[in-house]
Amino acid sequence: MNYFHIQRINGIRKEWKKGDFVETNDNNFFRGILEGIERISKPRPNEKRIIQNSREILSNKWMDSIDYQSKDYEELFYKTQDFCIDYEGLANKLFESHLQYLKWIREEIFENSRLNINPNLPSRKRCLWLCDKNGLENWWNTFTSSKNKKIIEVELDNSGKFHIADAEFLNLDTYSISEFKDASEKYWKGEMNSKLDIEILYEGKFKVINEYKNFENI
Repeated sequence: MNYFHIQRINGIRKEWKKGDFVETNDNNFFRGILEGIERISKPRPNEKRIIQNSREILSNKWMDSIDYQSKDYEELFYKTQDFCIDYEGLANKLFESHLQYLKWIREEIFENSRLNINPNLPSRKRCLWLCDKNGLENWWNTFTSSKNKKIIEVELDNSGKFHIADAEFLNLDTYSISEFKDASEKYWKGEMNSKLDIEILYEGKFKVINEYKNFENI
């Protein structure tokens, strides 16, 4: 079977070329989660941390400070606008922070489940993500935000670790610990709910045997 990987070229990870021999190690996906948490956890100069800032903004009873009898509509508009800008900024910061921590929680639970179910399966912290030709168009379209990307076809080493899983179990929201754990067990046991979001995890050595600019060239 032919296996493919979509490489996003961002100047951080080495761009793989045809003929390259590579061995998987700590991947950019998990590293990006950790770096995201580091970034959002450190306030800018003269800026408060997110939770402290949230507590202060939310404790401000700004609606009580508005003079609803005032005829100065311009002043009312700008005063209300300032408060709305504060709330919008807070919502964006809380969303980004919450999302990064939820990713980290999910990945830690999934890794613990992998170790309990079968430690010989590839780790999501170190693996390369692959797909076969049938799933290539779906995953290519998933990365629409990545303008600079390409497809590499790989030849896998027989000694590598390999797992086929349904990415539907990775859906992210404010799930309970038990819900995350249940999803992780189904993921590592290879249960399938979806025919589209099938991902292949590989950990080990591989050779790049071809490069393509898009899936239509294959």
